[in-house]
Amino acid sequence: MKNNWIKYVAVATVLFVLPFSCTNDVSPESLFDTNFEAPKAVNLYTARSVPEGTEEKKPDKENTVEVSNSAKGIKAYNAKQYSEAIEYFSAYVDMVGTKNDDIQFYLGVSYLANNQLKKAEEVFTKLSKDGVRSRKSESDWYLVLTLLKSNQLDATQKNIAKILKKKKHPYYQKALSLQQKIDKHLQK
Repeated sequence: MKNNWIKYVAVATVLFVLPFSCTNDVSPESLFDTNFEAPKAVNLYTARSVPEGTEEKKPDKENTVEVSNSAKGIKAYNAKQYSEAIEYFSAYVDMVGTKNDDIQFYLGVSYLANNQLKKAEEVFTKLSKDGVRSRKSESDWYLVLTLLKSNQLDATQKNIAKILKKKKHPYYQKALSLQQKIDKHLQK
């Protein structure tokens, strides 16, 4: 009798665990969800270091609205209020242009998080080509995520390959892991 009980428990365990182990979901949506994380934004106007013995220069009145839009956008972005962040960052860009790679990057992440994929793709493509070094690397990765979320697997893999050509790329390991999971997805 005791052996029968053990057999029933074993069968029940297999029947319960098997469906969960077989649903190893590696769809583009789940891969995106696993890999997307909006990095914390830093307000560049308040995070600047001022050399000792000097006084911090306050923004002049012409820059006040720009600084305000930047600060409000960063606050909304960090609170994950991406629609609001887009409004402030867009207003900032309308006023000063696209010369600030940090604001452009946060705008791109906001677009991505807000499912405005074409706009996110435009921002990350531009920064990936023309951005400063740190934002260029981050934009490489977030372009991959944007393409993945858009279900453009060929373009996603092409951009992962660009990252994997540079062993010292800060997102090399993440790109390698994602490529392996995409390969697994495509083998199904």
